[in-house]
Amino acid sequence: MRRDPITVREEHMTAALQNNDNGTRRVTRGFSGLALAAVSILTACVSQPRLEAMTPITLLYESQNCGVLEPGMVVLKSTDSWDSLKTRLHRANPLSPAPVIPPTPEDEVALLVAWGQKPNGSYAMELTSTMAAIDGGTLILPVNFREPAPGTFSTQALVSPCLVVGVPANGAFARVTAGELSVEL
Repeated sequence: MRRDPITVREEHMTAALQNNDNGTRRVTRGFSGLALAAVSILTACVSQPRLEAMTPITLLYESQNCGVLEPGMVVLKSTDSWDSLKTRLHRANPLSPAPVIPPTPEDEVALLVAWGQKPNGSYAMELTSTMAAIDGGTLILPVNFREPAPGTFSTQALVSPCLVVGVPANGAFARVTAGELSVEL
């Protein structure tokens, strides 16, 4: 026999009310769980670190195969470092034309964020926002490091995902992080 959902809800609410020894009514289920959830949420909100500011960032280049074998971050400060990166990217992707990475303006620093060599094509990196958080003198890049789900099929080719990100050179932070990777400016 199918019961009306409203009747079921009323039965649950009735069961939640019980008499105390002194004759007053109190809520024992339902509302007490709601109160516990509210306290948990408030505690979580209070314990989260407060971010000092947000700053715009620019995705300058991304590739699934950068030829960078070790994970890490590198500050690209000079024309030589740009040229070296372009050569490395072209060697990693010989059938593709040489990457054209736009030069950064004077008020921007370019960072290579490399995840290192991975065993298949299901590993990828993506910049999830054009804004990054600054917390305690550290710029936190919004990078999603995607790994393959267990049991999924993927191409069996070595890849080395990377991003080149432009960040402001305004002195508001001395360190940049993306996941477990970090670099001092």
